[in-house]
Amino acid sequence: SEHRIYLAKASAMVVGGMVSITIGGVEIAVDFTAPAIAALLLLTTPIRDCAILLLACMIHESAHFLFLGIFRKMPARLRISGVGLHLDVPEAVLCPLPVLTAILLAGAAANFTAALLFFAMHIPDAAMGNLSLGVWNLLPYRAADGGTLLYAWLEERMLERNTERLLWIWRAVWITATALLAAVFLISGGANPSVWGMLIFLVLSELLQ
Repeated sequence: SEHRIYLAKASAMVVGGMVSITIGGVEIAVDFTAPAIAALLLLTTPIRDCAILLLACMIHESAHFLFLGIFRKMPARLRISGVGLHLDVPEAVLCPLPVLTAILLAGAAANFTAALLFFAMHIPDAAMGNLSLGVWNLLPYRAADGGTLLYAWLEERMLERNTERLLWIWRAVWITATALLAAVFLISGGANPSVWGMLIFLVLSELLQ
């Protein structure tokens, strides 16, 4: 059966503004968190690594666009925020869960494929950039593809029967994920400020849903 669900990464309105223009019927919106995270990246990350991340984002979103076209779903907005690019379609669109799954997982699948190709071409930095972005987008937050899909799956099975149970399960999932990620970052000592900034944004997006 079909259900009313968002096709793109769900994102909360964080305090602040958004600048947008419309091109070809698609709104291009830049959230205030985008320049903030970009500034952090430029201050803490080499320019070459920033370029690799941008390329990985383009590969990721191009795959989303491709599958939206395959399933004839027209995006209404491309939102650029602190955790990347978000494709939105009108919320009234009805979409079966298998179609939503294909659209949402296309981005990470494209990054993993690109990572394999870059490894084969002996370009490890580009490979790791795509691998990292693919994994990041599978995290269980509604501002990420994996979280959007997991929430839609839980919603389809629980919403009509027990909304409160759904919310409790979801809180347990993302709070546990946050605790584990923070522990890994602290133990490894390898997370730069921009990564912490993106994690904080993901948490805020859940709190403000």
